[in-house]
Amino acid sequence: MNKRKFGIYIPSYKRAATITTHKLLEYYKVVVRKSEEDEYLKVIPKENLIAVPDEEINNIVKVVNWIVDNSEEDVIAMIDDDMNDLIYRLDFNEKITDPEVITSELERIAQLMVDLDIGYGAVDASIAPWNYAQEFTFAGTSGGLRWFNKKVYKARFDEKIGYCCDTDAVLQELLKNRIILKPKCCGQAFL
Repeated sequence: MNKRKFGIYIPSYKRAATITTHKLLEYYKVVVRKSEEDEYLKVIPKENLIAVPDEEINNIVKVVNWIVDNSEEDVIAMIDDDMNDLIYRLDFNEKITDPEVITSELERIAQLMVDLDIGYGAVDASIAPWNYAQEFTFAGTSGGLRWFNKKVYKARFDEKIGYCCDTDAVLQELLKNRIILKPKCCGQAFL
């Protein structure tokens, strides 16, 4: 990726016994509250776990901003902790379960963002294949998978917005950078 580092982060809260996404990836970091560290160490290797003081990441906005601010990589993907597989979503849904393929797809989208100088990317929340006419198209919501090209990313998840913080970040990024990436691959399969 043009000598840029790429990282994959999985924020998780109270799911030590049920976290699944890490099984789909070749490399990753799981970000948890310090008070939950011991529970997560039962299923996540220590070198893959980042435990942050509870008050620093006690809501989704703080978690996203903490990861963007503190990750060492230039470009990161952030993915929900409850994925059992991912899918290609074009004319039909095709499950992806191979960690090498999934990781390379995350890297491919990150490389597109670097090449095109795009700061923010996210999959849509809907998995219905009939909602998609082409690989890249716009919708204002973000699903469980986001990318941040930190050199270009200008938005900020805003705690005042609450649960619509992802839509607000999309609109901020469009206002400030005039572009985001909305890939149609690698969404979660609910099939």
